[in-house]
Amino acid sequence: MHGGPARAVQVLPSPGPLRAPYYGGRCVVMRQVGRVPRVVVGAAYVEEACALIARAEESIEVVTYAVSPVRAGKGGKVALIFGGLASAARRGVAVRVLFERSPRERAGPRSASRAVEVLKAANVAARLGPGSLRIHGKVMVFDRTYVLSGSHNLTERSLGRNWEVSTLVGHKAIGTEMALRFERLWERAGRFGGK
Repeated sequence: MHGGPARAVQVLPSPGPLRAPYYGGRCVVMRQVGRVPRVVVGAAYVEEACALIARAEESIEVVTYAVSPVRAGKGGKVALIFGGLASAARRGVAVRVLFERSPRERAGPRSASRAVEVLKAANVAARLGPGSLRIHGKVMVFDRTYVLSGSHNLTERSLGRNWEVSTLVGHKAIGTEMALRFERLWERAGRFGGK
């Protein structure tokens, strides 16, 4: 415990409707809570992330460990998220995406290097993380207020078949802290050679 007075946690309105997550291929009905924080389970992550991306006005920061192959013009859940990020960048939102740089990173369609190329072609700032640091976090920060963080990687398996769970938190202090931590990683990746 800290020695100072306790601070009240501000509960912000939800940035969008609660979606029904999928578990074992079946839709699980959840009651509408209309507020955050809340838990996002399974394939509902894609809808939640896309809704948050669509509502972002100033900034989006994304850190992810794993990414599925993405090719221009191809469908899939990862392509939906990448398309949303590209759309946000076109409307003036500052979008930055940082991927894990595997020790075995090789340029090619199955690598994070390819994802960086795809996003850069869509005018989204993207980098591989610093090689000296393993990035295992999976975090999206929207307008320094909403944070979506948990076990979801940006892979088709993680977004559609695995049982993954993330938490959406709407809190300005937490969002700002996560954005500042992202900034440090982004700068470190740039010094390592990320563009």
